[in-house]
Amino acid sequence: MKKKGFTLVELLAVIAILAILVIMALPAVLNMFTQARIDTFQNEVRTIYRTAQQQYLLNGGAETIRGTGSGCTRLDMTGNASLQYYIKIDGNGKVKKLQATNGTYHYTTGTNEIEDISIDGIVVNKNQTAVTPSACN
Repeated sequence: MKKKGFTLVELLAVIAILAILVIMALPAVLNMFTQARIDTFQNEVRTIYRTAQQQYLLNGGAETIRGTGSGCTRLDMTGNASLQYYIKIDGNGKVKKLQATNGTYHYTTGTNEIEDISIDGIVVNKNQTAVTPSACN
């Protein structure tokens, strides 16, 4: 009489092979999720940049915009509620300084108030400590 099924050794071999495949794939999957979070933050920063310029031009707007606190203009946009930002715009509507953080990642540019900034190739840094965008002046 023939018995149908797998032996214990065969089942253990299959489980071991699957475990090795999971161990090999896990770092790639985690990197994919981390990169997706960074890409999302980069897109939020680009949206803030463009929205600030548009709002300035449409409203003849404020030269200082801050996403938190009082005494500054807040951008009229939806999105990540935990995102904090600070934008300094010159009289011509050019962004001179931009700081943004979501608590995990941050972006700061425009340390030289003379040059116009562009966010085409932004580099996001992981926060070592809590970064709070500048206060309104």
